[in-house]
Amino acid sequence: MIFFSRSKPIHLDFFTTNPAIFEHAKPERAAKFIPQWWKNIPKDGYDHKDDLEPRRTIKRCHAFMELYNKGFIHPLWSEVNIQIDPDGAYAYQYADHNSEIISHQSFQYVGSPFHKQYVQLKFQSPWIAKTKSSASWLWTCAQWNGIGIKQMIVSHGVFAFNIVPTPLHINTFFEIPKERVTHRLNFGIPLAHVIPLSEKKLKMKHHLINTEEFEKMKKRTTMHFFFSNRLSKARKMCPYG
Repeated sequence: MIFFSRSKPIHLDFFTTNPAIFEHAKPERAAKFIPQWWKNIPKDGYDHKDDLEPRRTIKRCHAFMELYNKGFIHPLWSEVNIQIDPDGAYAYQYADHNSEIISHQSFQYVGSPFHKQYVQLKFQSPWIAKTKSSASWLWTCAQWNGIGIKQMIVSHGVFAFNIVPTPLHINTFFEIPKERVTHRLNFGIPLAHVIPLSEKKLKMKHHLINTEEFEKMKKRTTMHFFFSNRLSKARKMCPYG
C-alpha cells in the first residue's frame, strides 16, 4: 500500500486600511494576471507561407504556464506619473494624492550596475503580508505582462514573510535620461511577481483593518529590524559571538 503525504498549504494573509484598494487592487494569484496577448495567440502557427505543417507557439510553453501557476502578483494601486531629471532628481504624483515613493541613497548600492546610470525608487505598498510558513519567496518582475516602460527595472530578491508582518514595498530602478522625462504607470499594472520557493499549495486571504491595527503591524516590523541590527552589532563586538 502506498501512502501520499499531505503537506499543509502555505497560508498567506494580506492587510490594508484602504477600502478602495481592498476592493480593486488586491495582490492576487498570478493566474489572474495572464496577459491578454497570450490568451489571444493560437497554439500553432505558420512561420512561412510555404510551411506544410503548423509550428508550436508560446501558447504551448510549459515554462510559461507553470510561471503563472506560481505565487501572486502585486498590481499598482493608483495611477502615478514619475518625472526623472538628467541629474537623477525625481518627482512623482499619484492619482490618489496619498501614496508615496521613496529612494535609497546611492552609496548603498555603489559599485552595482545601477549605481550611476539609474535612480532607485521604492513604491510604498499599502499592503502588509504575514504567514507562519518558513518558506522563502522569490521577488521578481512580471516580465511577460509588460508595463510599457523600458527604462524601469523591478529589483529581484529572496526573503521571508514569517518573521514579522512584512510591507510589500516594491524596489525599482529608473534609467537616468539625457533630458527630463515623465513616465506614466497605469492603475492595475502588474508591478511584481512573488513566488514561494516551495511545492506547497498557496492559500491567500485579504483583510481590511483599521489604521491603528495597521500601524501596530508596521511598528512590529520596525522594532524587529532595530533589535536585529543592534544584536548583530553586539555580536561583532563580542569575542564569543
